[in-house]
Amino acid sequence: MADKTFGDNLSKSRKKVGLSQEELAEKMGITRQTISKWETGASVPDVEELQRLCAALSASAEELICGEAGRKPKREHLDLFQCFFYGFLVVMFITGACVRMANQISIETYHPSITTAARVMMLVPVVMFFSIALFRLLRKKRPDQN
Repeated sequence: MADKTFGDNLSKSRKKVGLSQEELAEKMGITRQTISKWETGASVPDVEELQRLCAALSASAEELICGEAGRKPKREHLDLFQCFFYGFLVVMFITGACVRMANQISIETYHPSITTAARVMMLVPVVMFFSIALFRLLRKKRPDQN
């Protein structure tokens, strides 16, 4: 099958939201003939019209230009590295807590350096989790930024 054109993608997106050419044209403040020209490939919208078109169809410019194949799938799950990394931090925290409790219970083997090591093993994962959360929060786009 031939590659989908902008017009094909526009027509598909328009039909997906249940709008006719007239309804979309009215929503954008342009004529039905303009929508028809875009869908047939006789012309293409300028940047401002493309932005309004995306808003009217609740679609991205990439989806209209490249079609469904051009869209990058959203990651539903953490990738393997993140799973191992987070798992390691959890195991490190639990191990540190267990070592600390065992060191406190057994008076004859109590040693301050073991308690210090256990505290570090518990503190590092907590700091890492909060650092990652803060980094992701600051990296997120704000609604007023585009």
